[in-house]
Amino acid sequence: MSERLKSGTMALDASTRNLGFAVDVIGRTMPMYGLYTLPGISDRGLLYQRVVDTMEELVMKYNPERFIFATAFYDKVQTAARALNGVQAMIEFVAANCNILVIECIENIARKRVLGHVNFGKRDERTGKLIPGSGRKGAKNAVMAWADRRGYNPTSDDVADALLLLEYDRLVRTTNFASS
Repeated sequence: MSERLKSGTMALDASTRNLGFAVDVIGRTMPMYGLYTLPGISDRGLLYQRVVDTMEELVMKYNPERFIFATAFYDKVQTAARALNGVQAMIEFVAANCNILVIECIENIARKRVLGHVNFGKRDERTGKLIPGSGRKGAKNAVMAWADRRGYNPTSDDVADALLLLEYDRLVRTTNFASS
């Protein structure tokens, strides 16, 4: 039987295809982190079951006191939005069953607090205005670079995002100031 660890915060970056996690384990200086692959939205029942199974496995291994994840941002794809809403509901379901506190945050606030800015978009050379949708890749690259500089070397942007959320949680808890 594997060792059951004791943890404070478990940060989660959940989508319908991947679940990145990072966790502060008591007694260790570096967080533990990883990635689980999820089945996608073609069978939402299977997706939700896999999320529950994954979360229960993580809880059994790391025994966290709290989860933190970024509130889902929905654009025009309603099927994906519905599925992602379900993924987050399953995380909250496991948290409720295991008496784990859930903290939701806004991803841009977390990025601003940890990275110092949130504007990663490209500007139109003629107008100087941000090009809609151009910031997503820049934000992912900035988070990956931040995680690499910290020595984490994440395997995906999902893991890097979870590590950033974990750092945000640390900052909020040590400064008692969540929004700046």
